[in-house]
Amino acid sequence: MKVKYLFRSMLAMAGVFAATSCSQEELYTETEGDFVEASFTIETPDAILSRAIGDGTTVDQVTCAVFDAKGDEMKQLRDSIAIVGKKAQYNVRLAKGQTYRVAFFAYDKDANAYDVTDMKNIKVLGNQASNLEGRDAFTAYKDIAATTAAIKETVTLYRPFAQLNLGAYKDDVAAAAAAGIVVTNTEVTVSNVYTAFSAYNDSVVGGTSEMTFALNAIPTQDLEVDMNRDNQISDDENFAYLALNYILVGDKGSEKSLADIKFTWKTDDGKTNNPISTFENIPVQRNYRTNIVGSLLTNPAEFNIEIDARFDVNGDIYESRVFNLNDLQAAIDNAPVGKTTVISLGANIKGDVIEHQKADRDIVIDGCGYIYDGTIKIHSGSTRNNGTITIKNVKFETSTSALNFIMPNDFGVENGVTRRYSNNIFVEDCTFTATGAAENTAVGVQAKSAQNVQVKNCTATGMHSLIQAQSCDEDVIVENATINGKNGVAFKQVKNAVVKDTEINATGYGIRFDGNTDNYAINAENIKVTAAQPFIVRKMTGKDNTITLEGTNTLTVGTMSRADATAYQIVITNGSDDEAYVKPTGTYTLTGADDYLVYPRDAYFFVATWDEFTKALVDNEPKIKLTDNIEYSANYQLQKDVVIDLNGKSMTLPMINIHNKVTIKNGTINGKVYARKNSNITFENVTFSGAVSDNLSTEGHLAIQGGCTTLYAKDCLFSPTSVSGSQTKPVSFEGGSTNMKFEGCEFKSSPYKKQVYFNSL
Repeated sequence: MKVKYLFRSMLAMAGVFAATSCSQEELYTETEGDFVEASFTIETPDAILSRAIGDGTTVDQVTCAVFDAKGDEMKQLRDSIAIVGKKAQYNVRLAKGQTYRVAFFAYDKDANAYDVTDMKNIKVLGNQASNLEGRDAFTAYKDIAATTAAIKETVTLYRPFAQLNLGAYKDDVAAAAAAGIVVTNTEVTVSNVYTAFSAYNDSVVGGTSEMTFALNAIPTQDLEVDMNRDNQISDDENFAYLALNYILVGDKGSEKSLADIKFTWKTDDGKTNNPISTFENIPVQRNYRTNIVGSLLTNPAEFNIEIDARFDVNGDIYESRVFNLNDLQAAIDNAPVGKTTVISLGANIKGDVIEHQKADRDIVIDGCGYIYDGTIKIHSGSTRNNGTITIKNVKFETSTSALNFIMPNDFGVENGVTRRYSNNIFVEDCTFTATGAAENTAVGVQAKSAQNVQVKNCTATGMHSLIQAQSCDEDVIVENATINGKNGVAFKQVKNAVVKDTEINATGYGIRFDGNTDNYAINAENIKVTAAQPFIVRKMTGKDNTITLEGTNTLTVGTMSRADATAYQIVITNGSDDEAYVKPTGTYTLTGADDYLVYPRDAYFFVATWDEFTKALVDNEPKIKLTDNIEYSANYQLQKDVVIDLNGKSMTLPMINIHNKVTIKNGTINGKVYARKNSNITFENVTFSGAVSDNLSTEGHLAIQGGCTTLYAKDCLFSPTSVSGSQTKPVSFEGGSTNMKFEGCEFKSSPYKKQVYFNSL
């Protein structure tokens, strides 16, 4: 008899569970000879079940096979390894310069369910009993290029099967028992299933047929079914298990197929259902659980079909695996409130999706190393909530110009609701790659009006920048990133920006921060940046901002295209990064920058006349550079701490008396120089020409007076050019100094009577 059935269909639009840790490649150095050592850590998906059924723990052996570039198995490298704690280790030596595919199939070696003689044609053996958890199995393959570097890979395996479950309401079981029907054994026949598949390319082999799983004892555990997948029906329910079987129904990424199910039960006293129950056109899909539940003992005409993406269930965790854009969007939309939903990619995906964040809902998108070309948009509504989204292990790649891969952003008004204020965005272990038109224009994370954004362990190549964050009133953290592209990271009106353990190689800026808001901060720790502008704080008009460098940092100025190509490692400016630097009007605290060239702290004020020079001193300019020769007709008292770069020009005056901490370098002084009381002086690459008038001709070019605390002259020349004939000494000590050093200096001998004159020392 054909069963008339009632559908309460809960078709979850997501794919099967994914491992919570889909690994990335790690290449290590050092090999020897003509071989490359390859090591594979093999994992079955993490068990997060309290029950035994479907947790993968029955798998205890993995067969590992290596195929050459032509697809032929290298039989001598095959190995079967015990799985302990859901992990195994396969080590093999591969010839350098070759490409290989390594395939894995994990199963229960004592179940006698599979023939693995040919890894391209693994046979699902017939004459199988129903309800055997030992028929669970997992597979995966990895393509390997054996270069000169040793190979270390972690491979996560996934089921090539669908799990087909039948369950009865517990009150239905009780009613049947009251009528004298106590079911102990069941048999299931399924149409449209495959009997072989290839671990080499993870695909089914041959055509479909009917397979019977013979009478066997029913499982003793409950069948857990999430009946709240679309938030319309009751929450999770526990049914009495009637049948459990693993069936091979299609290739990786294939859509659902339809199967006819014949169900036979047998009681403890030998009774059977007559006629048997038949369920037609039941949707089944690889790595999904299809649950047929209802009053299957007392009224088999009424039942529900629920397509469950989860093999792993643990209260608040819902896991799914998706293979296309529509299923990804559906999985996001259908993620239940009050639970953590893990959505794993099972294929490369192209296109845009949107996550409308909800309170008490946590979503994890795990790329498992697949490519995503598109935008993941995230927004929360007109107010903030505590929803979270984690995006990890995704290879973001695009050639589309100016594409933003991840956008926790302000999208204005949508259907009457203001879409902004995304929360708790965590981007982990992702790669961002731009090619073609996208190169130097694509952005990894474009965040605006977001709260708590973290980007960790990510790599960006050819991008405009890894992250652009704006108007974020909590932390925005970039940690352990590697960036090679146009720019590094940018923060505009971000309350607290952190860049830590990160390396940036950029043609533009490395780290950019806006200082036009009061009491905002940026902290850099253990960074290595090479860029035209390694670290720039622009628009510094706010009050009490803090700029902090901690740990070990390296800031290197790369190729510069600016007209004022001063190689500042740190810039703090009122202007923008592409404008002339302007002294900031805001207030800030800079810490940890003593070893770097900083604007404006180390910026030179340019002067062309004596009046401009003295005005700069009055204005307390710390560094002055000449753009022309300057001249003064009287003696001058220099009583400011200052650095003077003569810039190849000359300073001419009868006498300059230096009283403070002064550095003079790179030019000529025509006139006498006196190191006076309390002076601390450095001369570098300076030519002392001596007196400019005869009445000072008997004094030294450089006269060191009593009370001069320190004097250091390096690569200086003492040579008469202004007055000749009567000069007696280039350097005179008239009272001495506590610390003096001349290094690499030259003293002209003619017409001097003495090179150095000691009056008192």
